[in-house]
Amino acid sequence: MQQHITEIKITKSGKIIIFIAVLIVISVVFISIFYYRAAKKSEDPRITETIIQYSKYDEMIKNKDYNNAFKILDSIGMIYSKYDDYKNSYEVGLLQNSKAVIYITLAVSEHNDSLKRNFLDSAKFFASKSIIIFEQWLREFAQLSRNEIIIKIDEYHMPEDTIFKSKNLVDIINKRVDNIVKAQKETPKHLSIAYTNLGSVYQYFGENKLAILNNRKALEIWSGNKTAKNNINILIDRP
Repeated sequence: MQQHITEIKITKSGKIIIFIAVLIVISVVFISIFYYRAAKKSEDPRITETIIQYSKYDEMIKNKDYNNAFKILDSIGMIYSKYDDYKNSYEVGLLQNSKAVIYITLAVSEHNDSLKRNFLDSAKFFASKSIIIFEQWLREFAQLSRNEIIIKIDEYHMPEDTIFKSKNLVDIINKRVDNIVKAQKETPKHLSIAYTNLGSVYQYFGENKLAILNNRKALEIWSGNKTAKNNINILIDRP
């Protein structure tokens, strides 16, 4: 990258860049909440490797090693894609949104117009994809009780499955349910951030009406999204 994000002069576009940097921090914090707080004994053995990969991912983001960060996210995505109950889970929505944030960050510092456009197109794709996944997941899980969640995921946790051999399946199921209950509360925030990311892409494309529309949608979902509020203020020239 040719220029550090926080070294750019704070003009209107500079403020947007700062807000995007904040999104990166928010994304990493949310991922940490979901993946690092549980004991390994109760972790689903099918996706244990994702915890290790995400710890590497956090390090790559801190070091701005975005190429390897993408590789890690792709590796995590491959793990999720193996299992029907994870293919379109909120975890995959988080992963796609993380890709969108990286592409926006790359676009901000890119001076080549063609490359910048490619980065923004990719950011738009992954932000839109994350929105679809989050909205679909919320339609399916948002209103479920704990018992209903257990019933829904039970078919994916069969005692005869060799991967669960010598594991405490009850603890694994309860841990998964705990994560889903947590996601019921947090996923609307992730969805809001995804709409903010999409709004940022439209902002850089100069499509201000769409940028405002997506940021307003973000605020409708999560009124505490300060980034979306600040972006709207900038777009309509409010201080």
